[in-house]
Amino acid sequence: FFFVSGNGFHISIFYYIGTLLVVRAWFNMSVGIDTLFGWYIFAVSGHFRILRHKIKETALKIDAYDNHRDFVSDVAAFVSYHNRTLKFTENLNRLYGEILWSEISMSCLQLCFLLYSLTNDENFANIPFHFFASAAITMQLMIYCFGGEKLKNENDMLCHDIYMAMPWEKMYPSEKKLMLLPLLRTQREISLKGLYFVINVNLLVFIFKTAFSFITLLGAMKEI
Repeated sequence: FFFVSGNGFHISIFYYIGTLLVVRAWFNMSVGIDTLFGWYIFAVSGHFRILRHKIKETALKIDAYDNHRDFVSDVAAFVSYHNRTLKFTENLNRLYGEILWSEISMSCLQLCFLLYSLTNDENFANIPFHFFASAAITMQLMIYCFGGEKLKNENDMLCHDIYMAMPWEKMYPSEKKLMLLPLLRTQREISLKGLYFVINVNLLVFIFKTAFSFITLLGAMKEI
């Protein structure tokens, strides 16, 4: 309403600046959320590495020094630290559950339409936009999906290290029974969830399969 003269150039500049501001705001929000998610993933992964180090230290005391006195306290410290790590993962799911659901759902739809436009747009001037937008969405999906896969792999490696690092032949029967608790706890699957789906590499493959199926469907409808 500032341009009552009807000058189309001024109106175009107004809309152009407004669009840039909106894009900048969405960009800042997306970068902030994705970067914070990445830091959370690395933090949880660091906790799992600490747990693996604790197990190796406990195993070394028995294997190299035949020290069985600290075994019970070491296992108790491991279980306590593992509890805090699991709690951290649960908090991450609560914090990012709705965000992951909305981000993955919207990114899947956007990727479907962008890939279709990339292969069927007759205006070659639009191809760079479609390409870079598709690449940005793909990178965002990879951040989330590979982050969820990393947590799963860290938990699997912890379970593997418990089984392989402990000198079972040198341990007392009571110590072997006590180690069943950490083994059973680490065999529980740890995953990031976006409310209705699990965030991992399989989800990324499913999204790409859906996008290419969508392209095929629209291409078939276009020929009818």
